[in-house]
Amino acid sequence: ETLTQQWLLSPSRRVLALSLLLAFGCRAPASGTAEPPRADGFTADGGTAIAAPSDAAPAAAGEAEAQREVAPPAGREPTRAALRAEAGRVLDDWHDAAAVGDRNRYVDHFSPDAVFLGTDATERWDLATFTAYVDEHFRPGAGWAYTPSDRHVILGPDEKIAWFDEKLTSNKYGELRGTGALRRDGDTWRIAHYSMTFTVPNDVGSQVVQLVRAYFESKEGE
Repeated sequence: ETLTQQWLLSPSRRVLALSLLLAFGCRAPASGTAEPPRADGFTADGGTAIAAPSDAAPAAAGEAEAQREVAPPAGREPTRAALRAEAGRVLDDWHDAAAVGDRNRYVDHFSPDAVFLGTDATERWDLATFTAYVDEHFRPGAGWAYTPSDRHVILGPDEKIAWFDEKLTSNKYGELRGTGALRRDGDTWRIAHYSMTFTVPNDVGSQVVQLVRAYFESKEGE
């Protein structure tokens, strides 16, 4: 018999040993296995534990991490992709305001020094002149509808200016093209320049030119 076995033969000593085990929560690790790390980051002997990677992180932690990746921390500047997307939303809302005759929402998308170029060579309007034209034609629920598509937005190096081009579709005029420039104003974009033009297929370009020339020649005699 070992000395430990002899010592434990006494009932009173066995009770003492059991009390010590319950008091200190001691548990001998299995032979050849490492003691798992405790929740406080230390092993039972006071050493620092290195936790093994978990295969399944808690759902709340995973969701929080995903939100950090999608939404930048407060104060971080938006990415170039986000700025381009925002410019597109501004232009879409501008066209939507025109389609429903929302005068205030439509005009508010312009910068104070904006210029609008219409399809006619005489139509170069500053904001005040163009706003007067809008007031003549907009009615609640009705304005003019141009559906945009195939839009391309390019940011300037300082991300304060953007220029764009887009195709437009109108029930009255068919296919047109819109080009313009946006200026960053606080946390939004405002339209500083917009030009609307008719698109003419090259195959009929000469015929269109002749038609326009004949029109102007007819006006000379008036």
